[in-house]
Amino acid sequence: MNRLVKFLLLFALVVIVSLVIYDYWSGRPARQGENPFRYDIGDFREADPELVQYEEYRQISIDAGRARDLACVDDIIYLLTDGYLLAITERGEELFGFSTEEDPQCFTTDGAGNILIGYENYIAAYDKEGNIISSSSHAGERALFTSVAI
Repeated sequence: MNRLVKFLLLFALVVIVSLVIYDYWSGRPARQGENPFRYDIGDFREADPELVQYEEYRQISIDAGRARDLACVDDIIYLLTDGYLLAITERGEELFGFSTEEDPQCFTTDGAGNILIGYENYIAAYDKEGNIISSSSHAGERALFTSVAI
């Protein structure tokens, strides 16, 4: 009986492998046609010049790590990166910057010049020197802040 089971298992394995090889060599992948889930964004890479309402006048090179968030408030450009917040003018001159406690997720500014930074599960408010003004309690291990708004 044991030999019969081994023979049947070996036979089944040979049949399955043969079917897979036949299916591949028969050209089936070529017969499938176009992928119905393919999303081509090539048409969106160029815009009609008549639709563009702005003109790029300067590029600023900043070596600040991976960008997490970006905002422009009162002609100040804020860039939030891994562990750092940088504020620059439109000419690229640094106004201020400070290190954050850990890798931030998002941020916003209030009317008084304070900066609220959202971390994974809590929010902290800073002044321009990087001093913590206040901090929320942790929202729990399953929380993830992705946006902060005032």
